[in-house]
Amino acid sequence: MREAFKFHIDLAVRLSVIILAGGRGRRLGGDKADVLLGDESLLSRTVRRARALSDDLVVVTRREQQVVHQPTDVCWTSDIAGQEGVLAGMTAGLQACRNGWALCIACDMPFVDPAVVRLLTTRTAGVDVVIPEHRLGLEPLHALYHLRCLPAMEACLRGGAHRPISLLQAMRVAKVEQGAIEVLDPTWKSFYNVNTPEELARAREWLAP
Repeated sequence: MREAFKFHIDLAVRLSVIILAGGRGRRLGGDKADVLLGDESLLSRTVRRARALSDDLVVVTRREQQVVHQPTDVCWTSDIAGQEGVLAGMTAGLQACRNGWALCIACDMPFVDPAVVRLLTTRTAGVDVVIPEHRLGLEPLHALYHLRCLPAMEACLRGGAHRPISLLQAMRVAKVEQGAIEVLDPTWKSFYNVNTPEELARAREWLAP
């Protein structure tokens, strides 16, 4: 079942959206991008929701990856040659973006909430990264990155650092506090990601009529 939600939401800055779709989904039995949730793949659903935020959607896959359920009207790119990991995918995605700011999410985050993203866009003044902060830590795969981050990203990769958190030490960062997020999303559902069969089953329950 496809739930309704508002499209074309007003944001404080113009965004691109990077969707990382290279996850191998070993615990799910196949590439995450093609795992079905309802009548569409995880990637197709995440792309559909992201269209409320931007007309510049960049999907990043592994270089050898073949996506079965391919959304249309998106920019496709792949991990940087010789690099792998989340930061490499983020870097490749940011290199392909048309706008100065980009939201970076994973394709297995099927409940991204445009209202939460709008909140992040209000915190962009004077910084390079806007990142939500939960009591358990930061959420680098539901965060905003400016094109100014690219040189630092590339330097991290050259130095062998592949985790997004490595980037933050070199950038100006705005942390969006947990309380502000929970006003809009009390259960953090928009940050939910699907890694296991149990998490997939829960997501399917949420979509059930």
